[in-house]
Amino acid sequence: PSFSIHDLRQAGDAAIEKLEGEVKLWIYGCENAVDVASLDLPAVTAITLNCLANVPPSFVDYSLHSKRVDGVLLTGCRQGDCQYRLGNQWVEDRFTGKREPYLRARVDMRRIKMIWAGQGDQAVLKREIEAFIEDLKVLKAEGVPLGDSSVDPSEKEALAAGLSASVVGKKVVKPSAQENRHE
Repeated sequence: PSFSIHDLRQAGDAAIEKLEGEVKLWIYGCENAVDVASLDLPAVTAITLNCLANVPPSFVDYSLHSKRVDGVLLTGCRQGDCQYRLGNQWVEDRFTGKREPYLRARVDMRRIKMIWAGQGDQAVLKREIEAFIEDLKVLKAEGVPLGDSSVDPSEKEALAAGLSASVVGKKVVKPSAQENRHE
């Protein structure tokens, strides 16, 4: 990994502290996909890793549950184009409870989106991000609190099954949830 866990957390905390706006979004990107640092969107911060599979699910939980950001977007290589072969599959599996380390069940899945976009897909990725920001504004307007762990377990499983995972330039992928999610 290009960052130690300590460095990754420090870089994320510093970037989040600078965010301003109605909705705050943290983007994790892959250095072999769209350059997320160059997107230049308000209230958005991005960190690029050598592979998106290096994102610990606990960091996403921390960012959302500690009410530091309203949403987290994960974007990397298109399906089948991963520089490291299985990075996007591992990310999907971790965030849907099929592979360790798992994302905790308390995380509101409506606040996470995955988009698989190649290097030439910057305009499409930007539109997807803007749409996700609008979705987060609706959640905020509905009064859904950040870090809300009061979601009914059956609803939580349905949300995980519908985790927003888009493939730019290919069909939309909706990963299924694992039955035994960890708390």
